[in-house]
Amino acid sequence: MFKSFSHRQRIGVKTASERGKRVFLKSNNAKEIVFALKNLLKKNKVEIIYKANVKKFIKKENEIIAVKLENKKIFRGKYFVLATGGASYPRTGSTGDGYKLAKDLGHEIISIRPSLVPFEIKEQKKIEILNGLILKNVKLKVLVNNKKELEKFGEMQFYKWGISGAIVLNLSRKIVDFLNGKKKIKISIDLKPALSDEKLTNRLIREFKKFPNLSIEKILRKLIPEKLIKICLQETKISFSKNVKIISNNEKIKIVKFLKNFSLEITKDRGFSEAIITAGGISTKEIYKNNLQSKILKNLFFTGEVIDVDADTGGYNLQWAFSSSYLVAEKLMNNEEMKNF
Repeated sequence: MFKSFSHRQRIGVKTASERGKRVFLKSNNAKEIVFALKNLLKKNKVEIIYKANVKKFIKKENEIIAVKLENKKIFRGKYFVLATGGASYPRTGSTGDGYKLAKDLGHEIISIRPSLVPFEIKEQKKIEILNGLILKNVKLKVLVNNKKELEKFGEMQFYKWGISGAIVLNLSRKIVDFLNGKKKIKISIDLKPALSDEKLTNRLIREFKKFPNLSIEKILRKLIPEKLIKICLQETKISFSKNVKIISNNEKIKIVKFLKNFSLEITKDRGFSEAIITAGGISTKEIYKNNLQSKILKNLFFTGEVIDVDADTGGYNLQWAFSSSYLVAEKLMNNEEMKNF
């Protein structure tokens, strides 16, 4: 995600690619980006004014002439860039105040909601058993009012309150919208997506024949994580110690059904406090695409998450923040800012 940015600015940020072409910092330490950017600002003699909350923009006709701070100080300028980010992770300083500032200036704000966000699950006893479990290479289906709407393959993780992980986060934007629409949301986890029901049944039969004296619990250890075995046998009502020689055909069907369709119900998202990004924001209809300039105020520009643009996990949202900021800076430096007016 930082490749083009670091090459252009030579800030020395090293990255690594993971599954699904997702790119992350090689150090896995976000502070590295902060230090690199602060050094870049210092090198270019950019002044940072701390504890300076903007109360409002002061405008004249279709142009901004200054910003007024909460401490009543006024800063005048030629150009103004709104790069306040979203409303997610408030403990990092995000307040969502950029939306109010833009709205006060006449911009339409598309309803904001948490995205790339974990979810709480109704079946609390099951979730407590699965706490800490990471599932890889599974298929997650999302059923809305019992109809399949979404599907994703990849990795997910269980916590004592619910679920998260790459595939959950990447489906979260639409799930949040369904929840806001008061829809009933269930997820179906296919633990063996590479195998059809028939092939999975045959696999079970082969294991049963190969190890006829083992219990069903020990056979399942060859197929799924231990934490899932307890839930599987609870749901299928099969004794842990039952010998595979006496497992009935009906019980085999129940086991395969669980492995292909482990079902849970989502009750709510974890909110802005745990959301990685914010969906919604300043309507793109009111922003020029060539330089992210306001169509309402000629010397106002927007970058990053404050705009109604969001993407999957994997660095794409940070790439958008960097790329949009670079575009605005480049256009302003080349005096291309007023061509739309």
